[in-house]
Amino acid sequence: MNFNEARAKARSEAALTLEEYWDGTLPVDPIAVAKGMGISCFQAQLGTNVSGMIQKEPNQPAEILVDVDDGPLRSRFTIAHELGHFVHHMWGHDEVAARFVDRRDGKSDIHEFHANEFAGSLLMPERAFRHFAAEGWSDWEIARKFHVSTAAVRVRKQTLGI
Repeated sequence: MNFNEARAKARSEAALTLEEYWDGTLPVDPIAVAKGMGISCFQAQLGTNVSGMIQKEPNQPAEILVDVDDGPLRSRFTIAHELGHFVHHMWGHDEVAARFVDRRDGKSDIHEFHANEFAGSLLMPERAFRHFAAEGWSDWEIARKFHVSTAAVRVRKQTLGI
């Protein structure tokens, strides 16, 4: 899979996840989405280089762990990012064990790219995002509406070609 295919797949998976597990209110609550999917979310001391992880044992529900030292905006994005790993790699594979650990070292591959695109698409649903951007809302106003960072808004604008 190349990066364009990963982007399209992540957006599609996020749209289906929103359709199935989102109540339609903004901001999207990634913890409620995770709970709807049977995934528990916890805060934990993960160390200086780990922002979050998702783990699943065979025939057990998955668990998302986010670093207790991260702020609420970062934690929301991390949960959405971990959901991206789950939907793409673990959903429907109850009999296998899996684990994704996300580090702060800046290294990225196609899996991390996909999970980031999924997270942006989940937390900032495209239709609503495009509406606010077209209305002339500032990055700060959009960030506040979706409860994300202004950096996340800028990235979402770039990936949507706005």
